[in-house]
Amino acid sequence: MDEGPDTRTFQAGQGAVGWDTVELDAARLYRAVSGVGIGLWDWEVASGRVLVDRAAARLLGLDRDAGPISMDDLVARVHPDERATVLRAREVALRTRSTFLEEYRVIHPDGAVTWVQTRAGILVDAADGTLRVIGFTTERTSARTVRERVARALDHVSDIVLVLDEDDTIVYANIEAVRQFGLARQDIVGRPAADVLLSPIRDQVAELRRRRADPAMPEGPSSATVLEIEETDPVGMWWAVRMFTIPDGLVVTMRNADARHRADAERAELIGSLSSALRRGRQLLDVTVELGQALTVDELCDVAARTSTSNLGVHFTGVVLLEDEGPPRVITRPHSDFLTRAWARMPDFGPASTAQVLRTGQPRFDESRAGYLREFPDRAPNVDAMSIDAMATLPLIVSGRPIGVILLGWPTPRVFDEDERRFMLTLVGPFAQAIERARLYERQMSTVESLQRAVLPRTLPDLDHVRLAARYLPAARDIGIGGDWYDATVLSNGTVSLVVGDVGGHGLLAVSTMAELRHAARAYALQLQPPADITTQLSANLGERPDEALATAVVAQLDPATGWLTWSCAGHPPPLLLGAEPAANEAKGVGTTRYLEDVHGPILGVDASAAYGQSSVRLPPGAGLLLYSDGLVERRGRSLTDQLAALAVAAEAGLRPPEDPGHLCDYILRAIAPPEREDDLCLLIVATS
Repeated sequence: MDEGPDTRTFQAGQGAVGWDTVELDAARLYRAVSGVGIGLWDWEVASGRVLVDRAAARLLGLDRDAGPISMDDLVARVHPDERATVLRAREVALRTRSTFLEEYRVIHPDGAVTWVQTRAGILVDAADGTLRVIGFTTERTSARTVRERVARALDHVSDIVLVLDEDDTIVYANIEAVRQFGLARQDIVGRPAADVLLSPIRDQVAELRRRRADPAMPEGPSSATVLEIEETDPVGMWWAVRMFTIPDGLVVTMRNADARHRADAERAELIGSLSSALRRGRQLLDVTVELGQALTVDELCDVAARTSTSNLGVHFTGVVLLEDEGPPRVITRPHSDFLTRAWARMPDFGPASTAQVLRTGQPRFDESRAGYLREFPDRAPNVDAMSIDAMATLPLIVSGRPIGVILLGWPTPRVFDEDERRFMLTLVGPFAQAIERARLYERQMSTVESLQRAVLPRTLPDLDHVRLAARYLPAARDIGIGGDWYDATVLSNGTVSLVVGDVGGHGLLAVSTMAELRHAARAYALQLQPPADITTQLSANLGERPDEALATAVVAQLDPATGWLTWSCAGHPPPLLLGAEPAANEAKGVGTTRYLEDVHGPILGVDASAAYGQSSVRLPPGAGLLLYSDGLVERRGRSLTDQLAALAVAAEAGLRPPEDPGHLCDYILRAIAPPEREDDLCLLIVATS
């Protein structure tokens, strides 16, 4: 292009360029452009003639001086791999009158291959519409070499790497992208990013572009905006995506994060499983402790209902226990008379699935009322009575032997997961063991209570001038039956023998020892032995026993005709004299009551050779006597002196009406007896007239 500037006028888009207006120093500008390696060319489309300058001729592989050549000669220098792309881009530019920009390889006559970039614009002659394409070409080999080195490095990266231009067209894809997308590289490069990127990533690309265009963003390389997200593809695989802008485009990297997400999910599941196991373990421990503290079957069923409600959301609990003889024992929480009667019927007893559960030893889980009633349609009234819509029927097995079933019910349909099923099956084991223990305890208690009832007197003597009343209260059920007793017998000489005693310990041994002492004391009294001789003989009897049993007792004899009372106290709490004026030389009283504090010997059985004494006092008409065991006045954390004083106050306050000793017994028990007794107690009141 050594010719001077063209003075014709050409139309570019909607505007016109007048070459005659170009300043003369444009030639100077042209020389400067050529000096930096930019080649200029001018293509007259109609004739196919292309004018090139020396720089363009060198860059385009013409290896000749500047001058006109044909377009076909120019296209022939384009590398065959890029030729179709260049021609297609040229045709699009001509058709749409748009700018042409392509980067391609050129083959030189000596076989050398270089990279060039060509940019051109379309000019239209305003007079006759002739098309001309004016463009310039620059050398890109060095830049492509650096880019190819980077591309080769990126091909060894395990992440997907995509480079997008300003139009979001993919201009680069590494080998990992080819492998993951299942497409050839040439099928990826040149495609819109929207064709291969996940839709959430496409949305983020738009957001990244918006941020990049934000005027508030600082200028310069440090302003590159970065976004990092994690998304799943259509098959549910997780990808960690990082996007950041570059001056002329956008880079997207994608890393397969599915293994990490699976590991995180497995770790979360494991932590959840361990947390659930710890929670269930604590619940099981708490339930086991409560079961260990309950003694009776009813108490155990209360524990089962309370803990299953708090731990499992249970609405109804029912227990059916097989008995050796007779119908099964049924306990429901909340209590239902209808179900208690219905489930106790033989031979079809218990819930409908009882026979199946007991036969197989396997639990049954019914997730809905509808499913249950399809198999047992006649049990709708029972389900209505329980107000439930899902149930679990679990066998109670002890040493391989079924002893019954427990039914847990929920008010709404329920899916029983494995954790819940395991917890329930683990729980019924100790519950069944506790039930069996409680039934054994109840049988033992029943035996001991029957023995005790047989030992204690059924009635008290009915005398003209002496009224008697007695009460016995057992200890709390977890303590056991004790050895307290009372007795009153009319002797042949008209006197009344009165005894209150307390054998140490609880259980069958204490009751049997108590029975032995009571009968011995009555036998000695019937022989008209005085109280001192009776206590002496009782102590000798206990001292000869190998079990080292000990007891306390007050043995007294009252002559109704004279009012004289003779008593012997063997380590027992002192009798309380009621309604008598205290004498100055006798024990201090409270109001009109006072204790007979004489002690005539040690606890029975401590010294088999001990000889006990006795004392006498005359009861005036209207006076009374209270004999009692230590369970009435002994309380943990309270002094015995204070409790004895409180008993005296209560006895004096309860002497209304004086002719009713039974009323006084009940009043004293209400005022003095501890609500949670650690020992059994008894009291015997004698009222004279």
